[in-house]
Amino acid sequence: MILLVLVMLSLTAMPIPSTAVTEYKWVASRSIDVAAVIAGKSGEEQGVLSRLVVRVAYPGTGKVYVSTNPLTMLDTQAAARIAAMVASRLAGRNFWSYDYFYEMESDSLIIGGPSASAAMTALTLACLINASVRNDTVATGMINPDGTVGPVGGLKGKLEAVATKDKVFVIPAGQRVYTYIVYKEERLPFGFIIYKTEKRTVDLVDLGRKLGVTVYEAASIRDVFYYLTGIRLGYNSFNDPGLFISVYDNVSAFLESEYDNLNQSYTSLAEQVSKNVLNYASKLHEKAEDDYRKSLSKPEPYRMYLLVEADATLEKAVQVMNASLNHWDVTGMVSSIYELINETRTTISAMREGSLSPRQVELAVYITSLADDSLELFHSAVSALTEDNNRYTLPVSLFGTVDVRPLLQLVDSEWKALLARTLYNKLEGYYRNWSYENKVYSSNSLKRIALEELETARSMQGYAVSLADELGVKPDSLEKALAYFSNATKRLDEGEYFSSLSYSMLSIEYSTMAFIDMFGLKGEVYLTPLEEEMNSTLAFYAARNTVPFASYTLYKIARSLLKDNETSYSYMLMEKATLYIELYTLLTGLGPEYAKPVNTTTPHTSPVNTSNSTTQQEHTTTTTGNTSNIQTTSIEEGTGNLAPIAVFVAVIIVFASGYLVGRAGRR
Repeated sequence: MILLVLVMLSLTAMPIPSTAVTEYKWVASRSIDVAAVIAGKSGEEQGVLSRLVVRVAYPGTGKVYVSTNPLTMLDTQAAARIAAMVASRLAGRNFWSYDYFYEMESDSLIIGGPSASAAMTALTLACLINASVRNDTVATGMINPDGTVGPVGGLKGKLEAVATKDKVFVIPAGQRVYTYIVYKEERLPFGFIIYKTEKRTVDLVDLGRKLGVTVYEAASIRDVFYYLTGIRLGYNSFNDPGLFISVYDNVSAFLESEYDNLNQSYTSLAEQVSKNVLNYASKLHEKAEDDYRKSLSKPEPYRMYLLVEADATLEKAVQVMNASLNHWDVTGMVSSIYELINETRTTISAMREGSLSPRQVELAVYITSLADDSLELFHSAVSALTEDNNRYTLPVSLFGTVDVRPLLQLVDSEWKALLARTLYNKLEGYYRNWSYENKVYSSNSLKRIALEELETARSMQGYAVSLADELGVKPDSLEKALAYFSNATKRLDEGEYFSSLSYSMLSIEYSTMAFIDMFGLKGEVYLTPLEEEMNSTLAFYAARNTVPFASYTLYKIARSLLKDNETSYSYMLMEKATLYIELYTLLTGLGPEYAKPVNTTTPHTSPVNTSNSTTQQEHTTTTTGNTSNIQTTSIEEGTGNLAPIAVFVAVIIVFASGYLVGRAGRR
């Protein structure tokens, strides 16, 4: 029986050198053990070791090849692509200048799941900066596009497999105390059998100690790389120059003026409404006042963020009182907001004209996302209203209770549209100046970038769905990820590439949250590595005077929220900022330059034979566990005319009888 899957992912959705590549001038290779799981006889997951070999070749065109023996699942192939992109970004290399090869061999029938992707990323990074890897360490974890290491399953079985050969096991942060399932068989009279499951927990560090394995937790790929190589990658230091201050100040001045007008309306209406309505509106007014007072002592753009919250909340109070005086009729409100949304979308449509620079694309995607969010909220609100001959009223129950939630959504919709239009108007001068930056994108090349981002979203939400089925849970975050992915696909088909990019990024964001939710973790565990990565990346672009607006603004607000101990909101905005800076990095074809290692001391308690050095040029070219000819000449970035080419994905599956589809071999 021959079981073979050969998968080639040709992922070139970005400009590449137009000259054909006929041979590689430079090839680097690294290999380590990785842990997988198979279904045991009684149903529980049993760990096995596989061998992962990573090769990086130059010059290339951003192709990612995956070869496995035996079969593989699609999420493994997609994970390899994310691994290559994250590694090249950390190494400060142009992803599109190299080709990437991933080979895995396992005793399990099917190699599946992306839990080897953290190891893939670390080995790819080792190839790119010529670092040696240890021969006694196994790492498991899912690489997220933001560089964090997401949770995975089967950790107890994997640890037991690691103990048969290796000494160190690196697991995702937050999974030290691991819950696993034990299957029990109970035999009853007359031949009846009852199968039961029991959940148990284990401290993997304690279990590892008993098995002779040191277990470490890793929150980011930098941590994984440290444990595999002994090299702690340094960060670029970001001295915030205080960018876009005039924009923030102008927007805040507009918001303060609006707040004053709304306050006058509130005072006038408060004398006309019933006591019950006033009680409800006054609570909203108090919340708005708290945000407004807080904004007075906060730096930009956090001040702008708080003023938007204050204005929107106060308008909710005003509109509730208005609606109560009109027998809960909101027809005029629906009409005016719909007109505002259309005007906003028409205004920002000018951003799609002509060829755009990376900073223009990044800003256009962000402003488009606000407009799209506004339209979605509007439709959701209108669908919940009571409609009769084009007259819209709030739903009223048989007991006279009014549901004001559609009205609150309408106000949120209005303020999203207002913010999109205001930011566009205030940033128009910047936007025009950015058109003179070097690299530009036409409609056709934007389509290819949107396709690239859509494929990342597809791989993330695809694995989230399979994991949800396996765990028997489906969090709200996964539902949102699926809805956003559907929107991204639809917008791409309609030629709305900014919208498609925005929805793809939202799908990735909520897929990441879904993994965290399914394993009962908190996103805050990733907040520090996300902040450090943003610091380093912004420092890189600040040195070149090319800091993008959306990434920078979201990052600044997230940091301010963190100082106010709003860790959940801070994590959400930092994650969003990271996704925007990743998009910008793809657009520029650049990335933060590889920072010199700040600590090359082995992180392990017991010394082992390793040959890491302190600089890229001094690293040895011997690869642990695999011999390869590596030229020690410097690696140069590809040059020449740039031309975009389409994404090509070829999947060839050849198999004989006996193919088993199931959980066997899921990483």
